[in-house]
Amino acid sequence: MRINPDWYFAYSYSMYYHSARKIFSFPCNLQIDFVISARAFIFLKMRIIAIHKIYLLACLQNTNNTSFIIQKNEIDSLIIIKKLQINAMIEFLTEQKNYINEVYPDLSSMTEDIASAKEPEKWSKKEIIGHLIDSASNNHQRFVRAQFKDDLIFQGYNQNEWVNVQDYQKMSWLSMINLWKEFNLLIVHVSERIPESLLKQPRKAHNLDLIAWKEIPADQPATLEYFIRDYFGHLRHHINQIFA
Repeated sequence: MRINPDWYFAYSYSMYYHSARKIFSFPCNLQIDFVISARAFIFLKMRIIAIHKIYLLACLQNTNNTSFIIQKNEIDSLIIIKKLQINAMIEFLTEQKNYINEVYPDLSSMTEDIASAKEPEKWSKKEIIGHLIDSASNNHQRFVRAQFKDDLIFQGYNQNEWVNVQDYQKMSWLSMINLWKEFNLLIVHVSERIPESLLKQPRKAHNLDLIAWKEIPADQPATLEYFIRDYFGHLRHHINQIFA
């Protein structure tokens, strides 16, 4: 039997790629699509090479168990990919916790004058943190409530009106960043304890086309995991604005 290694590798790559895409089940149009699956992708490439070698060796030895060997390795690979998927979310949340703790000293070193400085038609640093506190208070209860229902439909809020009515300019900067830090560490804590089945459950009914930072079209299913990742993407976006 002659085997074309290039053809077999291409076939294996396609098979594992689509298996990984199905397992990770993230919409193709998301910016975070390949970030979380990078480790799994590296593993897949290594696994394909290993299976390729097993297949060639089995053929050279004229064994009748070639298909069984490949199937067993495929199953083992998918199991490990699943574990990598779970670990990816844990690592993501750990990164958010570390990020919050890392930027806090830089935020706390800012004076009241710097934090309160305001340009026309723009939020001050205090108002940005105030907006992030509003975001934390709304999304904390969303992430909790999502565990007790089958949809991701939540009431929205007008962010500018919330910032204006609470007059964050008059608050203590240190009090604000302390609240921002502790509230977001709580959200990490809550998110770490959400079962994987709930994180990845496709929700056909949602309004993330209206309330998410990076919207998902209403006709596409959404997951709680995406919503949580989107929340922290929004947080980092505004923290970058403060240090810009």
